[in-house]
Amino acid sequence: MDQKLIGTGLVALIIGFAGGYIAAPNKGDLKTQIGSAFAPTSDAINSGVSGLGDQITALNSRLDAMETSLASTADAATDTSGLDALAQRIEAMSGEIGSSLSQTKSDISDSLAKLGDQLSSLPPPHPAPKADASGDSAAAAPAAAPEPELVPADNATPPTGITAGESALFADGAVRAFVSMVGTDTARLSVNGEMATLSTGGTMTVGDCLLTLDAVDRGHAEISGICGAEVPAATGFGPGESAMFDDGKTRVFVSAISEDGSAVRLAVNGLTTQSVTVGESVSVEGDCSVVVEGVDRGHVQLGYACGS
Repeated sequence: MDQKLIGTGLVALIIGFAGGYIAAPNKGDLKTQIGSAFAPTSDAINSGVSGLGDQITALNSRLDAMETSLASTADAATDTSGLDALAQRIEAMSGEIGSSLSQTKSDISDSLAKLGDQLSSLPPPHPAPKADASGDSAAAAPAAAPEPELVPADNATPPTGITAGESALFADGAVRAFVSMVGTDTARLSVNGEMATLSTGGTMTVGDCLLTLDAVDRGHAEISGICGAEVPAATGFGPGESAMFDDGKTRVFVSAISEDGSAVRLAVNGLTTQSVTVGESVSVEGDCSVVVEGVDRGHVQLGYACGS
């Protein structure tokens, strides 16, 4: 409760009490009435004063707690015993490392000095004895052993022919055969822009020239060519022609020949055709067989054999 309000109430109460006491005919009753009227106000004053005292006590307690906390913080800030111990440990370790390095350096210097002394104490090397040019010494020298004769291996000879990326020229350069790939027994050629894959022994005709893949050796293709009047007539049977063997008992009809000359399509003793590559054979009755021996410029060369 506000102190000014309490003071004003007390003054008004006193003035009223004095006036009533003077004017009242019965002072005893007046005293009783004043006591009854003043009792609530007195209780309120006592309650306000008591509450104010409690607030002051609580405020003092909070101030004491804050002072205690500040004192603890100051003590913790001034406690540097842990940092001092760490600094002392680091300083001690630095001293130990420096002492160890100094000792190691001293040991190395002593070892090098001892090694130099040992080397300087070694005797000088003896000179090599001079060779005696007399006949006796020459006779005593052992005869040199003959060197073994070197025998070349089977593949020691260089391969013949040209490899992939190289070209062979024929007819004074008019026919150019470029090798693009060499297989185990085949070679891919580009002859004047015409592509063909030839097997060993296969041929192809370009203009008036006949080119033959003679052999394949370790990635090299050996190609030969003849041109003009030197080119012989093609031998064998062309597509649409028939070959007769064993007095006509075996009839072989040539249906087609591949462009690269590696295979032909034949019908043996019938109308059914089958593809046969160069070097393969077709069995017929009587323990006989028809062999495709080669292909020459669109003509197949056939052979016939019976028995084992």
